[in-house]
Parts: sequence; C-alpha cells; structure tokens
Amino acid sequence: MAVPHGIENKADHLAVQDRSQFLPDSGFRLGEYRVSDVDRGWTTTTAESVGPVSNETTTGSYSYTLSKAGELLNGRCTTGETGQHVDLGSGWSVGEEQHGLTCSCGDQAKLVISTDDLESIDDKEKVQITYEADGQSASPWFSAGEVYRGRLFIGNDSFEVTALYEAEGGINLSEPLGYRVSRSRAFVGMVEVLSPGNMWLAKGLSTHVRDHMSCLMTGLMFYRPD
Repeated sequence: MAVPHGIENKADHLAVQDRSQFLPDSGFRLGEYRVSDVDRGWTTTTAESVGPVSNETTTGSYSYTLSKAGELLNGRCTTGETGQHVDLGSGWSVGEEQHGLTCSCGDQAKLVISTDDLESIDDKEKVQITYEADGQSASPWFSAGEVYRGRLFIGNDSFEVTALYEAEGGINLSEPLGYRVSRSRAFVGMVEVLSPGNMWLAKGLSTHVRDHMSCLMTGLMFYRPD
C-alpha cells in the first residue's frame, strides 16, 4: 500500500509482529496490543430468481480479542454480499454486487462500511433492465463501479472511513489495500490490510479512542471482501 509522505510526523505507527503469512487468522502483536482468539463463523447463502434475473445474498461473521495490559476488547464483525445478475443467454450475463461489513468493539464503538456506486466516467445514467415471469417482476440497476466507504463511531464521536486502493508505484488495484479514518478531512487513523499489515493512529488521541479505534481497524485486517 502506498503510505502518504510525512505520516510519521503526525501519527504513531503500530507495527505488526508474529503474524503468520500462511495462517492469516492467527493471532499477532499490534504495537502495544495483542490480537488473539480469532474465530470465523459459518457462511450462509440464499438465492432467488425471477425469469433470467437472479438475486443472491451471502452473510458471514468473525470475532477476535484485542488486549493490552490485562484489559480486553472483544471485536465482532458481520459481513454481507448481495448480487443481481441477468442471464443474457449463450453463456453471457451482466450483473453487479454490493459488499458490506459491520464491526463492533464492546457497546461503545462501531464501524460500518459498504460499496457505493461511482459515477459513470461518460456521464451516462445507470441502466435498469426489467423482466417479468410467473406473475413477478424484477428491475435491477447496473452501475459504472464501486468503492468502499462508511463511518466509524466511538461514543458520541463520528468519523469517515474511505478505502485506499493505491499500491507503491502509483498503481491502483481493484480491491482495498487499506482504509483511512478521518474527521472533517483531518487524518485520524489508517490501516493496511495486506498481510502482515500495519496501522497508524494520529498523535494525541485519548486512550479510550485509541483503544477502540485500534480494535475496529483490526476488524478490517481480517475482512475478506470476496
């Protein structure tokens, strides 16, 4: 992941240690914290269709523990993926998917992100196709692209979350390499989700905000969009 120049002057770096490249769900050290007890639940999928239009929803969950000096924060995350596809025949189809993640750490901190539609580069409106079959109808919309964004809440404080796609060398990839947390466009935190991972927190954060933000951003390190 491309790391902004000068970030070391305004943020503390929480380096990842002892994380296995072959066991991404294993525990590890994160600066002053210890991440442990990672547990993934079952993934379930439901599907329905109307004529050539199909809708599919997949949900999953995982949990983990963030600890420091005997104090524990339990993180819990729920993932979701919805997709709409139209069978055009002869092996051709069109469709789009939306992904989302919700994480909580205790009862005072929550993070929610999802993929939002991007504007089309040629200013065309999104296309809607309507099909009817067996007395039912479906009208999926198809858009130009997606990007992850969302919000992070700690007590009464609210922050913006945006995905980072730029790798070193200026290359943009299709899946998030990390996420930036900000408030009124001011930097608050950043996490790299490529294994083994990295995290940065703005200097001067209170212990309460620092602990809960570290816990929530750890949930992003275990997230697998696909």
